[in-house]
Amino acid sequence: MDETKRPLRIPPEFTMYAEKNEIFSLYERMIQELIVGQPSDPLDHMIDFLHRENDDISQIMIIGPPASGKASIAQLINKESNIQKIDTDELLTVDTEQVKRARGCLENDVDIPGDTLGALVKERVSKKDCADNGWMLVGYPKTRDQALALQRHGIFAKHVVFLESPDMVLIERFMGKRVDPTTGDIYHLTFEPPESPDVTRRLKPVENQSEKFVRKRLLHYHRNIEGVRSAVQNGSTKIIKRGSAKNGRVRPSYHFLCQQPDPLLRSARGLYCRSPRQVARQHRQDTSR
Repeated sequence: MDETKRPLRIPPEFTMYAEKNEIFSLYERMIQELIVGQPSDPLDHMIDFLHRENDDISQIMIIGPPASGKASIAQLINKESNIQKIDTDELLTVDTEQVKRARGCLENDVDIPGDTLGALVKERVSKKDCADNGWMLVGYPKTRDQALALQRHGIFAKHVVFLESPDMVLIERFMGKRVDPTTGDIYHLTFEPPESPDVTRRLKPVENQSEKFVRKRLLHYHRNIEGVRSAVQNGSTKIIKRGSAKNGRVRPSYHFLCQQPDPLLRSARGLYCRSPRQVARQHRQDTSR
């Protein structure tokens, strides 16, 4: 019999080896990278991909409507595990042509083009702090175009958290939000006021704090979220729903993320057992020593 036509017999021990070392998962990600990116030189592209690929780091997207708690969740995870938070402010800190184009879009109330966003995020996640500690992309992608562009640039999240709440709850949360300009911490006048009178005196309203503005943002979110969801659900996914205006998303979001097999996320496993205020208080005590 022609040896090339013999059935391939895989020893049972190889299956155990492959599962233990997540060979099948790696193979799936490599095929996905080739199909989406369609590089002109697949071999060089795969070598570069394997250099970038590090299964020990966390790669997270936190997606939700305005005032759904995205920033609070990311802020606390960053303080506890040092996973790097990537949001609009973080992406637009440098002064490059890509950043200028992105700023121009935001100033004109237009979505950042997918390929512009993809290039900015790819540059950010390639830096040492993200390569060592992992990253959380907060509030992006906002459109299906952005989601697909991120994939074309090799940005795939292992874990995706979607936050949901009724619009009236989100409007109430948005109108009560305040920010501490010194630390960047987010508070709510009713549901999560600061403990320190000094912090209370520093608080400022968030930018564009009007009901008209948040309703417009909610309309944009509802128009685009299904396209985003269908594009990014290639990792472990969790939808966090909340019907109350109180900050009830942080704990279940932590619970989901901390059960994932990433070493850096495992370091935060005790976090969801504490309230956000307890975590923030502990962080202030640690940094004041």
